[in-house]
Amino acid sequence: MTRRFAITALVTLVGLVLSVLVAGPASAQTGTYLRLTHLSPDTPTVDVLVTSFGGQTTRLDGVAYGDVSTYAQVEPGAYTLQMLPAGAPEGTPPVVTGTLEAQEGAAYTAAALGPRAELAVRVLTDDLTPPGPDSSRVRVVQGAETAGPVEVRWAGAPAFDAVEFGTATDYVTVPAGDGSFDLVAGTGDPVRVEQRLEPAPCTA
Repeated sequence: MTRRFAITALVTLVGLVLSVLVAGPASAQTGTYLRLTHLSPDTPTVDVLVTSFGGQTTRLDGVAYGDVSTYAQVEPGAYTLQMLPAGAPEGTPPVVTGTLEAQEGAAYTAAALGPRAELAVRVLTDDLTPPGPDSSRVRVVQGAETAGPVEVRWAGAPAFDAVEFGTATDYVTVPAGDGSFDLVAGTGDPVRVEQRLEPAPCTA
């Protein structure tokens, strides 16, 4: 798994984060894929250990609130996901632990969600099926604790309604191209974020 991070349509809301996760490339359908995101607002930066039941461990250091990793190809099988305080010595108890049973041909996002006192790793199954010409597929993972329920519009059209903190929506298909996400939170002022959504790749 690479140590490269990309913030994917990451929106700041009242100092916190609402993550709009865009479906990855169609080529990901040919393997098993995993990406990670840190969406716990009061949990400091962590190091992440991804360990297969065969004992192979991959470590990602310095994962901060709002980070979304790129997809990495993994072998099908069972994994333990641990988040430790950043820079903690070996043997330090993890902040949170989760598990993943990765199936052949599937893609997953492992998200650390909730306030630190109730922190949990939620594994989301991602849909990487191409949505059709000139379209993109998005979902929202609500990691902005103080925002309240959030309404999300894409290019002026409703996309998601009343997304609660700590929850993940289903996917919706929206027109690709340049536009903006408009976010109306239960608290605070509306936020507009300009974004380009890439269309699904053409196939012969």
